[in-house]
Amino acid sequence: MKVPFSDAEFRKDILFVSVVTVGIMILVAIIVAACTGEESSVSPVVVKELPTVVFQAHEVVATEIPAYSRSDWKHWVDADKDCQDARQEVLVRDTRSDLGFKTDRKCKVISGLWNGLYGGTPFTDPSNLDVDHVVPLKNAHMSGGWMWDAETKEAYANDLSPGHLLAVSASLNRQKGAKGPEGWMPPRVEFWCSYARLWEIVKDRWDLTMTVKEHWALEEMKATCD
Repeated sequence: MKVPFSDAEFRKDILFVSVVTVGIMILVAIIVAACTGEESSVSPVVVKELPTVVFQAHEVVATEIPAYSRSDWKHWVDADKDCQDARQEVLVRDTRSDLGFKTDRKCKVISGLWNGLYGGTPFTDPSNLDVDHVVPLKNAHMSGGWMWDAETKEAYANDLSPGHLLAVSASLNRQKGAKGPEGWMPPRVEFWCSYARLWEIVKDRWDLTMTVKEHWALEEMKATCD
């Protein structure tokens, strides 16, 4: 059963949008062109073969949801025991060039080239990057994840499915915080289409709810899709 999104300002009746996937598979392909260092050279993520998503709005009464605690969502973990935790796995996956590692074991990335998906500026130093949950942990908590057990929360926090985690500008990720698209959109408009569709895919994959404001913000971003 889906549980409505709620927070301090939502301790009253709210509208939410249930996301129902029509189709038999989700295939997300992230294609990012190599960049030369200029903002204009950074290609947007392209999301292909997206499912058709049907939105249905209806009234519900908000329930009391336990307070969010980031410590309940254990990350970053090394699920496959290869010495690279989930953050390092994303940095390795998303680089546009050869990587430099701290040691010969290749556990920690110290250099590479990552496209600035949110802002358009490429990065070569991973210390300037955050690995962002497209749908933030607190948003997932408020959208139904509060009911999950510790194992499921850990799985969400470290999910390496395409599009769930992105290597992005640390400063822009701090601006985003736990906000949904109704409160924050990537400043790089060329990425709006991909961001909105990835958001929908994550919400559907994890059976999380949406508010009406959230839905319409996504529609605004998807209006930029070709």
